[in-house]
Amino acid sequence: MNIKFPLIKEGVLRSPEFWWPIGIVQGDGFVDTVDKEEIRLTSVNRELILHAAGLISSLFGLEARVRVEWHKPRIKPQFRLAVYSKILVDWILHLGLKFGMRKWNVPSLPESLFLPYLAGLFDAEGSLIMSRNRRNQKKIRQIIIYSTNRRALAVLSRTLSRLHIRTSILERKRRPHYDYELRMSKGVEKKWFVEEVGGFVHHPRKRRYLNSIYLP
Repeated sequence: MNIKFPLIKEGVLRSPEFWWPIGIVQGDGFVDTVDKEEIRLTSVNRELILHAAGLISSLFGLEARVRVEWHKPRIKPQFRLAVYSKILVDWILHLGLKFGMRKWNVPSLPESLFLPYLAGLFDAEGSLIMSRNRRNQKKIRQIIIYSTNRRALAVLSRTLSRLHIRTSILERKRRPHYDYELRMSKGVEKKWFVEEVGGFVHHPRKRRYLNSIYLP
């Protein structure tokens, strides 16, 4: 591998810091599979973009270009990260990783690396559904990951089941396509996610609520 991809550091694949960006780029990003020159990530959350840029710099010594994009109506800016490296893109695709709304795939990983990968995916496409209990305390009702790629969610569900985490997949019809939700609704599953995955989540609001005080 180091002969074919000389700029890739030894041990990168065993680093949790590598798998978080893979998850978030699969959820909210783009990898150029034609010219194999660009990795792109977009988010309205500046902190996520800067964290990803820092990881890319530390892992590969590459500069990630970050710019702000405004859209109409001018409510929230969108931040875009772009990394241009044919060697890096070629190497990532060589690993068998796929990207795109309906094409992304779940890598086969040991639990220690699957957790940050799942956190990255959740940072991009995840949501916490909150509700109030009888004491008017805010609690986590559901943890959801959204995608138009049902096949990938099914693989993700099977991977979680091997960790004894039960999930359900709900189909929702939205024009012009179907959307799917992978849900964790039981107390045991929500506790696992908060305790095992929450520490790898970097979205400020999601990270704030992934706390044991919000468990039922």
